[in-house]
Amino acid sequence: MKDMDKRPLIVVSICAVVLLVLGSLSNVVGYQTQNIEKQSLPTYRGNWLYVGGTGPGNYTRIQDAIDNASDGDTIFVFAGQYHERVNVTKIIHLLGEDKNRTIISHLGGWESPILSMYSNQILISNFTINVTNKSGICIFFGPISQCTISNNILQGDCGVIGTHYPCYFNEICYNTIYSKIGIELGMTHETSGNNIHHNHFVNSGIWIAGIRHKSTVNNTISDNYFENCSCKVMDTWSGASIYVVDANNTIIERNLIVADPTKSDTSGICLETMQSGSTGEHLVCDNIIKNCSGGGITTVVYGGDTITNNLIEHCGYGMSINENFVTIKNNTIRYCNVGQDLWFASPPSILEGNLYDHCTEGIEVWECMNTTFTRNTFSNNKLGVSCHLTYMTYHNYFIYNNFKGNRRDVYQELSRNRWLHNYWDEPRSLPKPIFGLLPFIQFDWQPAQQPYDIPGMI
Repeated sequence: MKDMDKRPLIVVSICAVVLLVLGSLSNVVGYQTQNIEKQSLPTYRGNWLYVGGTGPGNYTRIQDAIDNASDGDTIFVFAGQYHERVNVTKIIHLLGEDKNRTIISHLGGWESPILSMYSNQILISNFTINVTNKSGICIFFGPISQCTISNNILQGDCGVIGTHYPCYFNEICYNTIYSKIGIELGMTHETSGNNIHHNHFVNSGIWIAGIRHKSTVNNTISDNYFENCSCKVMDTWSGASIYVVDANNTIIERNLIVADPTKSDTSGICLETMQSGSTGEHLVCDNIIKNCSGGGITTVVYGGDTITNNLIEHCGYGMSINENFVTIKNNTIRYCNVGQDLWFASPPSILEGNLYDHCTEGIEVWECMNTTFTRNTFSNNKLGVSCHLTYMTYHNYFIYNNFKGNRRDVYQELSRNRWLHNYWDEPRSLPKPIFGLLPFIQFDWQPAQQPYDIPGMI
């Protein structure tokens, strides 16, 4: 049914929708707000249907309006409380008048989501979706693609779940999510090409998982703010703000992660491979990660990740990297217990241009061979580099690095590495001796006379 007398009001309301989208993250710690652009919403040319309000003939229930809509229609929901479950089975826009005052709520459960989506190209915007007993799912993805969830407030056990059906090229953006699990995608079906950006997660996070012989690739997680967050899907797993398991080619960039330092075993970004067929090859760049008691960035994957330009501070481990080949460049890691540990790396792995500052240990090296460490700065640490007791840590190349103000620069145990052209806190006319345990001593035979000019160096 249509309410033609409401047209002027609707024009004003839609303008307000756009303004709300632009301002939805204005309180997010100011992080990269200059990069938040106006959201582009798809436009339909169908009919407009109205729910709530005072217009003659308006629907009183959202589901009734959906049942009477056709593909391409827009349903506008006036502010109010709507105690119902909603199933969207058509290509429609479902727009609330005001996300703080247009509230869909119901008793929840993992088998009874508040809002379920079973069609492509759906838009859901400007609602509070509230599981009143806090135990259940706000939004459930059926087999969908090219849908948009934007500018909503989600409150429940899980904000968005898409694990039961394939989902492709969906956009989840500009939402505020208060859930134990903010967004959960994948696990049992293919999940690819989805874009999760500009959301505010409070005490929750993102979990994306692949499955053997299924494709979970090319998902993007960017420009989100995680406040006191960890996503713990299973009680036996450690919590992380962003958890990616058995997926390939994920882009994780420009996120701000600020953990609660009182929570134990929390990580900022965790990448894992648990089954064959998943290689990793993720890009993790330009993130800011603070206060994680576990690791800022942790990986246990086959290899191929690129980790660049991240700032990590006040974490247990700045990075804990366990993979066969990896590129780690231009990261700043400060005030961590261990700046980084590195396991099982081999060519073509390279660590270049990183700053390890004010850590108990700058970097720990375990069972790595023929890996290149170049143009890094190790400064103000109790121990700059430690190569630990193992028969496989050998023939790594430490060249053109700065060692400045460390209590001890290097310690080696049963490892033979190559040291050349490093700067050792002061100009040296003689070779620099490097003491350890078997061999007792090695040398940098040609130490640098001046520190290298490396961006980010203190």
